[in-house]
Amino acid sequence: MNRDLEASEPRERPIQPAPGATWAGGRRGPASGAASSLGSSDGFAPELASRVPQGVGLRDLVRLLGRRKLLLALAAGLGLALGLAYAELRPASYAAEGLLVIDTGRLAIPELSPLASGRTVEPWGGRSEARILTARETVAAAVDALDLVDHPAFNPTLDPPPLARLLGAAWLPEPVAGLIRDRAPEAWLQHRPAHGPAERAAIIERLQNRLEVWSEERSYAITLGYRAPSAELAATVVNAVMAAYVERDRAAKQANLAEARAELERRLAEIGSELAAARQRLAAEEGRSELVLGEGGTIRARNLDALLGEAQALRIEQERVRADLDRVGAALEGRAEVVLRGAIVTPTLTQLWSDLAATSRDLAEARQTLGPLHPTIQALEAKRDGLEREIAVEVRSIAGGLEREAQLLDQRAARLDQLIEDAERRAGASAEGRVGIDLARQEVLSLQSLHDLYRERLEQTLVSPALITADARVVSAAEPSFRPTGPGRTMLGGLGGLLGLVLAAAVVVGRRWLGERVLDPADIRRSTGLPVLGVLPILSRRTGSLAAAVNADPDGTVSETLRAVLAGIRAASHGVPPQILLVTSGSAGDGKTSFCLATARVAVREGLRCLVVEGDHKRPALRRTLGGHAEAPAEARPGGKPLPYTIVVDKLGGAHVLVAESGADLAPSLLRSERLKLLFANARSFYDLVIIDAPPILATADALLLAEHADAALLLAAVGRTDAQGLATSASRLVQSGCPLAGVILNRCPAPLPRTHSFAGYAPSARTRTRTSLLAT
Repeated sequence: MNRDLEASEPRERPIQPAPGATWAGGRRGPASGAASSLGSSDGFAPELASRVPQGVGLRDLVRLLGRRKLLLALAAGLGLALGLAYAELRPASYAAEGLLVIDTGRLAIPELSPLASGRTVEPWGGRSEARILTARETVAAAVDALDLVDHPAFNPTLDPPPLARLLGAAWLPEPVAGLIRDRAPEAWLQHRPAHGPAERAAIIERLQNRLEVWSEERSYAITLGYRAPSAELAATVVNAVMAAYVERDRAAKQANLAEARAELERRLAEIGSELAAARQRLAAEEGRSELVLGEGGTIRARNLDALLGEAQALRIEQERVRADLDRVGAALEGRAEVVLRGAIVTPTLTQLWSDLAATSRDLAEARQTLGPLHPTIQALEAKRDGLEREIAVEVRSIAGGLEREAQLLDQRAARLDQLIEDAERRAGASAEGRVGIDLARQEVLSLQSLHDLYRERLEQTLVSPALITADARVVSAAEPSFRPTGPGRTMLGGLGGLLGLVLAAAVVVGRRWLGERVLDPADIRRSTGLPVLGVLPILSRRTGSLAAAVNADPDGTVSETLRAVLAGIRAASHGVPPQILLVTSGSAGDGKTSFCLATARVAVREGLRCLVVEGDHKRPALRRTLGGHAEAPAEARPGGKPLPYTIVVDKLGGAHVLVAESGADLAPSLLRSERLKLLFANARSFYDLVIIDAPPILATADALLLAEHADAALLLAAVGRTDAQGLATSASRLVQSGCPLAGVILNRCPAPLPRTHSFAGYAPSARTRTRTSLLAT
């Protein structure tokens, strides 16, 4: 038969063409019927990609993710496993928090105002203090107080090198450990702990970065937090930083107090000098002339002035005693802002205040570690109460003395007033001299009052211990936590699974809409404008190729889809299908050979005489696909010119297959020779359908040469493998060659297949087959 295909004259086909169809002088068969319809606008000719609307629908997205459900499940499982592994391997972290508050009060004494808190409740006030709390100086003080340079958790140089720790592991065999010791560099095993300034600076910087501090707006309540591998260590660091901040505030106030004392002493000395000079001027004015006249003669002005000065000093002393009585009364009422004058403070009261301050400090320190019912706490509280009672008794004693002193001063003032009244009644003064004396006296009195005021302020700075108390105080010290922070094992696993699922979905969607690979029929319509005639599934290794699937399941998806492809081509050509069908693709590896053989088996089952021609002579695969299911040549004649191909019979399907001989020289000149034209002309007479397994159209020009003998062409595309732009280029080249393009077949599509382009098959059920067999018997 193979000799007849090339040597004999073309014979008429047993099956006549449809009415109205004509044949074209031996090249393509039907010229105006099938060929013209295949090139018409019924959807077989490629059009511009813009003809198909762009966009991504929710249904497409759900369908795409549904096809990759196994990949999504694997990604979610992997993410879950990684999340659980991270939850088990990550080091535990414990958080500790402490709360401190800053007082914003002020003192009434201007010179002592820097000693009180100059802070105002501003929106930025708390945040500013929070930055000071984590400043380098504060953190450095805490680092030095805790000696963190010698702590392994903060100084990594104190730990041995990783290789040295590995050698110390109990599970490492001794021979392996010895080999590592002999071969490893000495620097990898040598332990070099460091305690220098560089390590201290690094610890301070790391601690600054890991401290968490925050405060509410318009509030001086500041919360300080820290996370550490140990709960006790986290609480210790927080308490140390807060203590360093409080101590820094107290030291700043103490420095301000020293400056205020120095300023008060300087101004007091200046005012004392001015007062002495004013008194000298007053004495000189009084001794210049006789300014007061009496009935019995003249009285020197200085005598009356002495009386007036004594009365003025007495009034000042009275005011001082009354002020002391007011302060003592306020102190007895329990007002904390009262400051007693140093002259009235007894040594006993000073000692009692010192004892009370020491007892209060001991009580505050004990409360940080002991409970309110502890014996030590109760003893300290009893001691504090006793001291407060003794202080109250001593203050009452001072108050009694002041009252007696006030009575004596009142009696003396009454006597002086009587003497002055008598002297002024008996005397008359000169207007000019009197004015000078009054001015000098007023200056002396003013300077004396100012001198007394500054002396009192200076005494207050020496007496009151509250002036050097820090404005910041710890309200709640940090306590060790018993539960680690961060998400738990279940949450981390769930987050890992969700992240893996999202990443896998993003990869799938990105490859679908951002990549250039063909993934579904919409990609083919978008890139080429061609119709998709069928979608074939991806087959497992157990099922094998498409040709094997046709034989294994005659009523399955592959068989029904291929039948639909043949029926679609026949319907599009108005009942006269193309007799020679070219099957090609854009690139190699898309499954053309298996598709051609499977289509031939389906066509034979439909009653057609079918021939499969191997057109890919560079990489012939038909013989390998047939395997051991090919019979000997159907017909052979001795003699004559040897041919580079042989016709064999597919035993499983019944189709004839024109396979290339092994090592045959199929030069491109053969594809343009008259012998090949005669072969296809004779094939039209012998067969109803000739399928050409052509090479990839983008790899070689052989497919375009074979297209000259075909009535129509099919393009094959593989899901995830075929490039959309390459597929469009292949379609354009076929159209330019003059061969009508029937459409595209999408191969190796994962489940689920789109129902619009595939068929699920319709095999009879077991009950129907049993009933049929019984009726037959």
